[in-house]
Amino acid sequence: MLIRAYAYKDQNSAETAFDAGGSISGGLTGATIVAQWTWAATLLQSSNVASKNGPAGAFWYAAGAAIQILLFAILAVQLRVRAPGAKTYLRVLHSRFGVRTHKVYVVFAFATNLIVTAMLMAGGAAVTNALVKDCSIALASAAVAAIVACYTLVGGMGALFYVSYFCGGIILIVILYFAAQVFYVPSVHSPIGSISSVYELISCLSGPDGNQDGAYNTFSSQSAFIFGIINIVGNFATVFVDQSYWQIAASAKPRQVVYGYLMGGLVWFAVPFGMSTSISDKSFSQVQL
Repeated sequence: MLIRAYAYKDQNSAETAFDAGGSISGGLTGATIVAQWTWAATLLQSSNVASKNGPAGAFWYAAGAAIQILLFAILAVQLRVRAPGAKTYLRVLHSRFGVRTHKVYVVFAFATNLIVTAMLMAGGAAVTNALVKDCSIALASAAVAAIVACYTLVGGMGALFYVSYFCGGIILIVILYFAAQVFYVPSVHSPIGSISSVYELISCLSGPDGNQDGAYNTFSSQSAFIFGIINIVGNFATVFVDQSYWQIAASAKPRQVVYGYLMGGLVWFAVPFGMSTSISDKSFSQVQL
């Protein structure tokens, strides 16, 4: 904020830093949701669940974590309509329910952000460690934290939206590349490369206990359904108690908030579903065979 005030002569630095002026478009809001809700687990765990349970696992992972974003649009627009001056949901709780409730949710919010930050830092450090030779986990974690801190300090909340837009574009390009390689690009070194080849391969696999008729290629999977229920319940807490989603809502006008969250939830569904159905472990094991 000091950099914004003295280097950029921003006279409204506090307001802009917290809500980016309150006029972010629906497209930027949706792109930020996609980038923010795409964790390392979104790409890794979704593929793991799909490899164990088949297409049902991919669907329940994606659907079980997209429904919270879609429903959050209701709360987001209510925040903008009924409490347009609020920057955090804790301020709303303090005003509506008093000090005791506020203190309880402060603890919940702090615990949620602590866990989420630790998971994201660990995932980012692991990726950096894998891409950069001889890079330690500690150095990778410090680098990730420093990069995020720098662009947030200089650009405030507005910088987050444009960085998220760029990251969301990279994510979708990577998914399209893998999907094209698996489903549309034939190769003499791989039995996959077309939709029919992939379908024939996975149709020969036997599924886990609980899949209908013991098939792998089915949407009727008891284990995938149980995972989906757990995924839905757990991710409600991750989204609804995380201040970052409320802060995104506070940065756009009511109509743009609704458009942004609905678009973000629908587009995000394609991220784990596309990745898991393309590069799950079962698919690669069949290629090796």
